[in-house]
Amino acid sequence: MAVFYKDRRTASARALTDVSLLSVARGSFLNLLKSERALAERINAVLALRNEELILKENVIDATGLKGRHVHVGIKGDPSLRESAFTRERYQSVADELMPQLTPRLEDMLLHRSVYEIAVHLNSGEIRAVSVFDPFCDEIHPADKIVDEAYLDRHFPRISYEDKVGLIRRLYGAIGDDAGFKALPGPFRKIHRAFHDRWEALSPDEARLALSRMAMLRNIPFFYLRNFAINMAQKTIRLQFNCDGTHIVSAEDYGRFVEENLES
Repeated sequence: MAVFYKDRRTASARALTDVSLLSVARGSFLNLLKSERALAERINAVLALRNEELILKENVIDATGLKGRHVHVGIKGDPSLRESAFTRERYQSVADELMPQLTPRLEDMLLHRSVYEIAVHLNSGEIRAVSVFDPFCDEIHPADKIVDEAYLDRHFPRISYEDKVGLIRRLYGAIGDDAGFKALPGPFRKIHRAFHDRWEALSPDEARLALSRMAMLRNIPFFYLRNFAINMAQKTIRLQFNCDGTHIVSAEDYGRFVEENLES
């Protein structure tokens, strides 16, 4: 791996007895592979497998998403924010004031309109939304506009959840059929295909549960929710708290996560 990818070596060897060590220069080794195709194919197969394992291991969500349905990843942030969390007063934002009206509108956006991803910044009242019809750009909307149904009608056309799921599947398929994608190294293509073949959208019930618990997590004393993100293409919920800690929780474990935090 170090020879091919200029990475740091991740393993060492220690001899138990006196040995004669044979060293092969990098250039000579690469030249050997050019002339010995059978050897090159065997080594490339091992490299592709190890590279794929590294990609999965280093990716916070997909690594566990591909191997299992239960995910709970905690990421620590600025320690000074954790230490001062008990002394900082919570800011009451426009999102807090509008929460009873905001939550059903967010549910409507995700379940009945073109939006497939929503990020709620509770301190600022900023709502980020991404549409299946423009998946490479996100829009930013103020919370006090999102509660207006006429505003939603102007910005987010209606489409059924099932039709959105089908559209996302076709978009994944189009990427897999693209010539640019087919030119990528094998591990990337294999991971994409494995994810696409096993892909399941967040269910409507899972989406409803996650959104309905947002207000509860916001009202936890001291370590309350600051940012919330949900994506129907991923079966995980991203939660960031005022102590600067981030939790990525699978949809299946989300209910238990909320109960544990409310009880504590």
